[in-house]
Amino acid sequence: MTASSSNVPSRVRCYCVDTTDARRGDQGLSWIELDREARRVSFIGPNNREIETHDTAAAASAAFDALVARQRERGWAVVDDEVAAHEALSAREPELEQAIRDAPDDDQLREVYADWLQQQGDVRGELMALQIARGQARRGNPEQSLGLAERALLSRHGGHLLGDVAWSERLSEVELSWARGFVIEAALRLAVHDPKAVAHLLRALFALPVCMLLERVSVSSDRDSAAFFDGLRGARLPESVESLRVGDGRDVTERSGHVDASEVWHQLTALQRLSVSCGDFVVPEGAGLSRLRELSVRARRLGSGAMARLSRLSMPALELLELRCGTAAYDPFWRRRYRAYYWDYYGDDDIDRPGLAADEIVQLLFARGYGALRRLELSELSCGDDLAERLAGAPLLAQLEVLVLRDVAMTDEGARRIAENRDAFEHLYALHLERNVIGRRGERMLRRALGDRAIVGLQREQG
Repeated sequence: MTASSSNVPSRVRCYCVDTTDARRGDQGLSWIELDREARRVSFIGPNNREIETHDTAAAASAAFDALVARQRERGWAVVDDEVAAHEALSAREPELEQAIRDAPDDDQLREVYADWLQQQGDVRGELMALQIARGQARRGNPEQSLGLAERALLSRHGGHLLGDVAWSERLSEVELSWARGFVIEAALRLAVHDPKAVAHLLRALFALPVCMLLERVSVSSDRDSAAFFDGLRGARLPESVESLRVGDGRDVTERSGHVDASEVWHQLTALQRLSVSCGDFVVPEGAGLSRLRELSVRARRLGSGAMARLSRLSMPALELLELRCGTAAYDPFWRRRYRAYYWDYYGDDDIDRPGLAADEIVQLLFARGYGALRRLELSELSCGDDLAERLAGAPLLAQLEVLVLRDVAMTDEGARRIAENRDAFEHLYALHLERNVIGRRGERMLRRALGDRAIVGLQREQG
């Protein structure tokens, strides 16, 4: 690997692994990076960080080549890809790892694996043994001291255990949850939005040996939720992941990104929970997600024909469906607040758009591929009165236990329509109608028809 060629991009990184050291993990994972535009060469290791700036790009390239050559002379492996670096750095036993995947609750298997790793000199074995012991400790100081020992190991061997993820410039925040030697949850906040950079980060994370039992992934961004799905095209979501949350659910605006998950939909088939917050969301065509139990979409806009496509998807295990979309344009206070604080920054030109119409939503209410659905949540719409009338004859309503119509601009007229069709609603355990514009007259009608099952709560400003 040399950086003197004119074909080399402006930034080059290679990873260095001391494969001759029997103490796997003690040497950590180091890398050398060349930034031709900044004329800078960086050597980053677990215990040191050296940065040199040169007068010309050619001088920086020559220094990069010399540093790579010195590492090879020392007997270190130098590779282009972080995944390959971790393969060289980590001890692997495929048959035992597969047995752990097949029986993730079996601590005896993990103890055998931890012993084997320690025999190979891999620090993951010590970490796993500590976490298993802490899980078995019930009281007293042993659990506290083991927690301190774990933190010391994670601090000392972050390069080996987590590689680039431990201190990547592509992340503004990273939080990992561990369980008995493996990461089971990763919460990432992206600092970059280039699909190639995000794909590189995701490949590095998913390839980590400590992430082979990863169950939950949460990804947010400083401005663009679409960055994750764009990056996922160049990576692959592990089949162990059961829960995926994209976007933090706050400040959903036009700049939150245009999400079209069609190209990665096939990667989501193992999910049980999926939550997406974005500016625009395009519902994919094609096969449904047969294992999915909870689906939540919060968007400023759903793509054209979204309800029709959603109604055609087959999701036989889905128990909860939440759709939050559109603009609550009927609320004068909300409109004034949005204009005052967000108009100039976000440049939103459809602030008064009413959102989905009842005619569109009713297509979902007649869907046949949702046999297990028990809770339906619809919010941030402005067709509540029409929706109240359409719901009464919808087949989907009969199977629901909880219906949420929150923030849908329902008035006393909508309350009257529900009360008049009480037979269609009286099987519900709860009907949530908070943050609408229902007055006292409408609330009395609902109480007489459905009693405490009608939860009116706080209502919005009328006018």
